[in-house]
Amino acid sequence: MAAEVKPRATTATLEDQPPLAPLPDDIRKEETELQTVVRRTTMDALTMKDGITEKDVERMLAARLKIVQTMRLFALKLTQPEDWTLWRDNEGHVVATPRASAMLRVRPWFNVSVFNHRSMDGRPGEPTTSEIQKGDKKVTVLEMQCDVRLGTDILEGIPFSIRSDDQFIGRAAREERYGGPREQDLLSCLRTGLDKKAIAMAIGITKVPETELAAAGIDVKRCYKGSGYGSSSERSAGKVAEEGVPELAKALWDEIVRRTGGNVGEAKQVLVDITKRGPDPKKKDDKGFRGLDSHERFTQAWQVKLAEKALAVHEVFGDTPQGQ
Repeated sequence: MAAEVKPRATTATLEDQPPLAPLPDDIRKEETELQTVVRRTTMDALTMKDGITEKDVERMLAARLKIVQTMRLFALKLTQPEDWTLWRDNEGHVVATPRASAMLRVRPWFNVSVFNHRSMDGRPGEPTTSEIQKGDKKVTVLEMQCDVRLGTDILEGIPFSIRSDDQFIGRAAREERYGGPREQDLLSCLRTGLDKKAIAMAIGITKVPETELAAAGIDVKRCYKGSGYGSSSERSAGKVAEEGVPELAKALWDEIVRRTGGNVGEAKQVLVDITKRGPDPKKKDDKGFRGLDSHERFTQAWQVKLAEKALAVHEVFGDTPQGQ
């Protein structure tokens, strides 16, 4: 005769143990109004409602859309113009991509988690390294992937790569005579770029129309410029001025002329004084900068801002009563 099979004990009524007591009321987290709206506008909530009507569906979906739009607008408002790069295609359409600095501003507010950094073949915490031949030089390529979580949504296997011949922060001060970029610079840039891409994808701001940036109060004239705004060599040489910079520079020049009593020669010398700098002792072979002798040579908004600050403290024509 087969032995009697007893039902398996559940976690609530373990053998020889009393049932677990309910959680105390004082540690139960109350649901906020916004959390209620978010929960009730999920697709699962639609199937749980008795007698669901077309009007109910429309109301719930409209509420969900409003939440997404509000989150996106809030993310954009957290950033500054310097956190974006503009790109223009052949048809004149302009989109903006966020820089790493944008993600530093946005990430704490959205509780985004970037985790499980690994190589392309799954080794935890390590990049995949390879070399390719470019002419007579070998170029190092680093690749890595990660996962990102926003709420209950998880995006897996987000890839990113960087090459040793790419232009990035940390490379500019290391020309070929210094041996090119250091391995630490490459690794740092790889991790920064990967985290930035993952967070931007989770929030949904990988590419933002220029008009949407402007609607969020971002001064697009002060954003960085990418392809479509002159050649890369011209941008690197500072020959392509940001939009709006000529107007800012002209306003600065007019103010200098006013302060010098209309003396153009003296105004040029003041412009040179407020834009020049001495050699940096920390940089080898740095000879400093002689200054700009024409306001038309300004190409970046930050250059004009620095010149305005220097003019304010100019020993003769600054913001002192004598200068005014």
